[in-house]
Amino acid sequence: MAIYEKNQNSPIKNLPPEVFEVIFGEDDGFYWPWGRYQRLFQLRKVCKYWMEIIDSTSGLWTSIRSYLHPEVQAMIIRNSKKQPLFVQYDERIWERVSTGEEKMEAFATLMKPTTSRWQELEYY
Repeated sequence: MAIYEKNQNSPIKNLPPEVFEVIFGEDDGFYWPWGRYQRLFQLRKVCKYWMEIIDSTSGLWTSIRSYLHPEVQAMIIRNSKKQPLFVQYDERIWERVSTGEEKMEAFATLMKPTTSRWQELEYY
């Protein structure tokens, strides 16, 4: 039996996505969201089924920080769907890089369409 076929018939596939949502969302990660997202990215690599569950579970994608990579920020916005967002904006990080102003503008452009979903904003 091929590995693919064995994985397709795995009993874990019988668990409903809601069970995975509880398991994957156990740590809310608000104070250290990058650690949470690192964990989610690692879990997404396990198999296509897990990746689909993680990407479609909007509650896992609700914290966004200005220091995250723009591709990660865009993914958070996309995967959070219409969930309220917890936004942290730290303007001090822009002072550390020569392209700070460009990155600040990119973050503002990315976030502007989501302002109605902001549940909390931390500004430093």
